Amino acid sequence: MDTSVQNSKMIKALCCPHCKAGLRLLENPSVYKCTNSNCAASYPFIDGFASFVDRGDNTVQNATQEHYQETPFAWGQYRIEEKYLKYSGAGLFINRYLENTDTRKDVLDCGCGAGVVSNYLLKKGFNVYAMDISLTSLRMTREPYGLKGMHASNLCLPFKDDFFDVVISSGVVHHTPDAKKSVGELTRVLKPGGLLYLLIYRRESLQYWEYKTIGALLRKMRKSPAGRYFVDYVIVPAAAPLVYVAKSVKFRTFESNRLEECKNYLFDRY
Repeated sequence: MDTSVQNSKMIKALCCPHCKAGLRLLENPSVYKCTNSNCAASYPFIDGFASFVDRGDNTVQNATQEHYQETPFAWGQYRIEEKYLKYSGAGLFINRYLENTDTRKDVLDCGCGAGVVSNYLLKKGFNVYAMDISLTSLRMTREPYGLKGMHASNLCLPFKDDFFDVVISSGVVHHTPDAKKSVGELTRVLKPGGLLYLLIYRRESLQYWEYKTIGALLRKMRKSPAGRYFVDYVIVPAAAPLVYVAKSVKFRTFESNRLEECKNYLFDRY
């Protein structure tokens, strides 16, 4: 798509995440500027991504951002896209509700990670807006198809009210310090009658038990240099075969053998 057309489409969707006024795109250097003179906030581009993240004093959200900067949730999904979308919750949602719909719909993938869902929908012809709090994750979205993503938080979305036909939030809300506010933002930007796919962890699930027990031990160990080394270079390699087997069974294939991707998966889980 022509850059000027793409920028024009983006301006129609965006607003200042703080005062909700419109934005204008300035050049040299590129920056989005709030049109409200009482606000006048500006949002720079970082590594080509428009950045609307305000660190402020929210330590939990900051910790989440730093976690996914270090270990983005990407364990080879973009190489097994069709399998992932066939057996994952987001994939089942897409197959049931979006496969035979008008591809001119505007779709927000809120917390897009490495961009598996976003890239799939982009190939199908949907107008996809992908965002994530991790710049490391956003850089991965470019690898397969050059997806145009943005750097933002689901607690303060830089989008206008009632704009999207479809909003996807797969495994994201439970990583924020204010789940109610996050869901409020997701519904604010969704058109009346639009579709929302929301996946969160269940407290009654095995994964929650693992997080509270095994995960608590691993997190405590990584607070010391020696414990961090032991987790990263002993426990993670030892667990890698189990991860590969589990994912091969679930998604019927697993084409990656990178230890780093196994580590990222375990760190997301625990």
